[in-house]
Formats: sequence, structure tokens, C-alpha cells
Amino acid sequence: MQPNITHVATHADLDGLVSAMLLCRQHDIDSSNVIFRSPGNAQNGGEKLQNNYAVTDLPYIENAGLWFDHHPKNFPRAPNIPGKREEAPSCARVILNQYNISEYSKLITATDKIDTLNLTADELSNPQGYVLLSRIIASNIKDPEAMDFNRHLIELLATHDIDQILTDPKVAERVRTYQENLPGVIDYIRKHSCIDGNVVVVDLRKAPSIYSADGYKDLEYGLFPHTNVSVRVTYSEEDRTRFRIGHSLVNRTCQTDIAELLEPLGGGGHKRAGGVSVDSDQADNTYSIIMRALVETQE
Repeated sequence: MQPNITHVATHADLDGLVSAMLLCRQHDIDSSNVIFRSPGNAQNGGEKLQNNYAVTDLPYIENAGLWFDHHPKNFPRAPNIPGKREEAPSCARVILNQYNISEYSKLITATDKIDTLNLTADELSNPQGYVLLSRIIASNIKDPEAMDFNRHLIELLATHDIDQILTDPKVAERVRTYQENLPGVIDYIRKHSCIDGNVVVVDLRKAPSIYSADGYKDLEYGLFPHTNVSVRVTYSEEDRTRFRIGHSLVNRTCQTDIAELLEPLGGGGHKRAGGVSVDSDQADNTYSIIMRALVETQE
């Protein structure tokens, strides 16, 4: 018997927010009951939830009563938990299929595209619509005000189209900040990038926090089009170092399965993109493993 679901734990990205919105609509949950967790912490089993929680777009978190995911590497963790796990372009698509939801087709199609990194060079340098929205989602799950903004977005996604969302005062302010900072971010990425064969490494550990935000990810692909995979390095919470790896969206020749590479390191993701967070004293060793795999597979 499925438990009474009153809360949602999700990932702080567009797929996570859309997935949470769908579950909130399906189970009549207020957005104030949505919490955000990092995939790395969920993967490492660092916490538990009550069984009135649904977990979505994350590895299973112990005791949760409902679980939706689209990352195949996570599926064996709790195979008998109610919900649905299937390989799909987005977790939102999995939930849509499970509940036969007929609305939100344009939103889900955009979420599929963004979560699979099926973007053009122009969409990277000049994001519009849902791509732009995905760039301003708050990623710092330790910041209560930032997560309140994400909950606000969940409410908007349920009842507004993208043009209406982007004119919301809170959203418009973040868009202005994003666009004002973009030229400086591009300069900063150029300054703090290095090339190792086919790999561009962007080390933002000493960047101002706004420059380190996930909203500015993927810009390096257009700046270094001869590379086919990137490694971003940033500081994470609690003295941890985060690595985000992705196939280039411009030079689509990388064959490395990123999820397969990161799983033994405690991370995960998709074939074309993923991430892992490690204790900072293990960062050099993790970096060496990642780079050895990425460079050598291209020889």
C-alpha cells in the first residue's frame, strides 16, 4: 500500500523543479513542503527521510515512500519502492508517463532537451525561454532564501507559461543579474581554463560565488570548440570539491560514458554529463582519475 505522500525531495535543477511540480499537483502538496538535496549526498546514503516523502530526480533516500528516477545506475538501490524508474530524457517525463498527465507537454519537451544537453551553440551563448530559466535556478541548497526562490518557481511552473514566468518580478531580477554578469563570467572562464588534449578544465574554486553558479555552466564549449569534453571544478559545501563533467555541445565526438566513469567515485549522472562531490583532501586524486579516463579514451 502506497503511503500518504505529503513532502517531496528533489534536485535543484530544471528537471528537479518540474518533477516536484508534477508530484505536488498529483498529490496536492504545497510547494513549501518541497526540499532540495544533492545527488552526491543522496548517493552516499548520508541521510534518511520519513515515508511520507517522495524522492524524485535523485538516488533513493532511505525510508522515502515513493521514488521516481531516470538514471539507470541508481535503479538497483531500492527496486521495490513504489513509484517508477525508467531510462528517459528527464525524470519529469517518467512522472508524466506514470500518471498519464496530459498537460505540460511543452514544458516537458523543453525539460527533456535541457536535461540531455541537446542545446545549440547559440542557445548556450544567448539562452532564451526555458533554457534561460534553467540558468537562473538557485543551486545552493544550503541557502534558505535561494531554495524559497526555487519553490516560487515550482508554483509558477504549475500555472504559468514561460513568457509569464520570465516577467515575474523575482524571476526578472535574477535574469537581469545573470545577463549583467555574463560578459564578466566569460572573461573569467577564459582566464581560469586550461586545455589537456581534448579536455578543457575550468577551475572556479577561487571564483566569486556568483561566477561559480551552475547557471553559467556549458559556456566553455563555445569558447573552446576544439575540445569535446569539459571538467568544471568548484568548492562545494562542508569542505568538499565538486567536479562536473560534460560532453561538448559543439564538438560532439566524445565517447566516454560519464555516469560510468563517475559511479566508482561516488557520483553519477547521464552518459553525456554528470558530477561527483568529494572531500577536498581527495580532490587531487579524483582529478587524476577523471583526467586519465577522459584523455586516454580519446587516443
